[in-house]
Amino acid sequence: MQMTEYKVSLIGPSEFGKSSFIKRIDYGYNHIYASSKTKDVDIIPIYINKNNHNIKLNVWDCAGDLKNRRFDKGYHKGTRAAIIFRKTNNDEHRIFEDELPKNTPKLYIDDYNFKQPKYTLNEYKSMLYDLIIDNKH
Repeated sequence: MQMTEYKVSLIGPSEFGKSSFIKRIDYGYNHIYASSKTKDVDIIPIYINKNNHNIKLNVWDCAGDLKNRRFDKGYHKGTRAAIIFRKTNNDEHRIFEDELPKNTPKLYIDDYNFKQPKYTLNEYKSMLYDLIIDNKH
């Protein structure tokens, strides 16, 4: 059976927990997982099964350090959805969000605390699945 694949951009400022978040989902870790800074981009495959339907998300974990970025606005071409990390009283995420194709469906993760996440890994996976499937073009 062929699995449908989608590109998802993971964006936000440096040290907001993006890489830790996606690696926890990838490895199924429900415990603390700290990660080093992403240098450019890491592509992490995430497999999700919901309602007996399997999808594969190729999550592009993008560096959040604006000084060292080596990609331009065409970088997010083909993105089906975006996971955007942001913090209260900090609008730096908008710089990254403005690079996305117009009308990209977004999942916002606010004030992510990898020691005590707001949702379980399965709940995050379910939200990602719904974001992709509910916004098919």
